[in-house]
Amino acid sequence: MKTLDAGASRHGSAVIKPVYVSNHVRGSAKYWLAILMLVIATVFWGLGNVAQKIALQDLAPEMLLFIRSVIALLFLLPLALWEIHERKLKLRVMVKHGGLLLLTALSFATGLAFQTHGGQLTSAINVGFLINLCVLITPLLLYFVFGEKINRLTFLSCFICFAGAVMLTGFNLQTPNAGDALCLGGAFFFAVWIIALDRTLKVIDAPILITALQFVPTSVVGLFLATPNGEIFQIDFSNLWPALLFISILSTCISFLIASYAQRLVKPVVAGMIYSFEALFGFISAYFLLGEGLSLIATIGGVMMFGSMFVCQYWASRTENRAA
Repeated sequence: MKTLDAGASRHGSAVIKPVYVSNHVRGSAKYWLAILMLVIATVFWGLGNVAQKIALQDLAPEMLLFIRSVIALLFLLPLALWEIHERKLKLRVMVKHGGLLLLTALSFATGLAFQTHGGQLTSAINVGFLINLCVLITPLLLYFVFGEKINRLTFLSCFICFAGAVMLTGFNLQTPNAGDALCLGGAFFFAVWIIALDRTLKVIDAPILITALQFVPTSVVGLFLATPNGEIFQIDFSNLWPALLFISILSTCISFLIASYAQRLVKPVVAGMIYSFEALFGFISAYFLLGEGLSLIATIGGVMMFGSMFVCQYWASRTENRAA
């Protein structure tokens, strides 16, 4: 069962009632459209890692964080106001679940900030693989923090994925790569975000508003860090605007918006399995557009990471379907 805010009742107030995601829904055209939307989001994220690497050659990471967040927020704000009016969302409902909204926004903002800073210090390929560790961190958080059961295969996948990360990045205690470490931190906060977003969507059926609110903290922090000396007015955007528009509109605004919409119909374990494809699309785009390559050991590590993430999520999906 998946509970969602049903929006406005006949009396004009937002109510909470259960919505059952049946086998019929899972086989419907809307369900497969949601699957396609998630795949498109991973394509945008994978290509966005390349565009981010290009932009960070001329921009400080906090400046990129500020620009992408402000553009996304300005793009979403009118749509969010329309959604509030259309669904007749009440302020008391937002206040009641303010803690979940705050957790969703802050975990997303922190993860995005870590990813942006880490992207300046490591390759686009590493960013794609390491950020996707959130797929395996998520079930561990669910187990240790929320007491949800996970199978032994998940633990094994986590171990294999960690070993693959070591082989991919060359990360060790003596000479840690700061960019890789930041991306690992970003993966943790994105895992928190996946859990928080899932719970928020169950009580507030307002994906546009929730997506817009996620960019408020990053905009404020970026403004505080990037503009004290008027640095934004000293940047030549003539060569940067294609990458900035792709990052801000497609890789940030549109991708996270359609992901929020799709997660209302797709179970978290299935969504997590699809999210892992960001690493694959990121690798392909970085190889052809940036000429980034991997050594044999690093390639084996990447295959181990991707394989463990896919097997873990596929098995979890099968287990859940059998239980249903």
